[in-house]
Amino acid sequence: MKTGTSNKVRDFQGLWRKLLSSNGITKVKDDRFLNDKDSLRTAKTNGYRSGLELAVAQELAKDGIEFLYEPIRIPFVRPPKPSRYTPDIVLPNGIIVELKGRFQTDDRQKHLMIKDQYPNLDIRFVFSNINQRISKTSKTTYAKWCQSKGFIYAKRSIPTAWIQEAPRQETLEALIELMET
Repeated sequence: MKTGTSNKVRDFQGLWRKLLSSNGITKVKDDRFLNDKDSLRTAKTNGYRSGLELAVAQELAKDGIEFLYEPIRIPFVRPPKPSRYTPDIVLPNGIIVELKGRFQTDDRQKHLMIKDQYPNLDIRFVFSNINQRISKTSKTTYAKWCQSKGFIYAKRSIPTAWIQEAPRQETLEALIELMET
């Protein structure tokens, strides 16, 4: 091993020990055998996010192996990837209507990026159930998500008011630009 490499190993081990002493040795509170039914609840009780994480932590603890659980956060940037969005409906007044049964994380992220990149587009949602939660563990509904992000939404059908709404010049200009490309 080169001297520079061994210094890096020593540096890392020193940092690791420092984190271990400041966080304390990770211990598993409940080392009973997990079945599939209660693994998530038991994992969360022990400070883990999944049954698998708890099972591995139990295994390490049983073998007397010291470890750090989620001691650092690693920042990263997702590389931009050219993508396309095809709206479900475009009304004559320029309002874009997206029809959604399920509104998954990737859809929500996509619409936030589109809103950010095309602020003059008027994108609205029609949900089959506005009270559906965005995930099993979240209290946020589709309606609350739209309200918090500045999107207009409706339940099950396009409101007549949307159809009769006067067109906005900046919305039409943005649509024309997209249609011409």
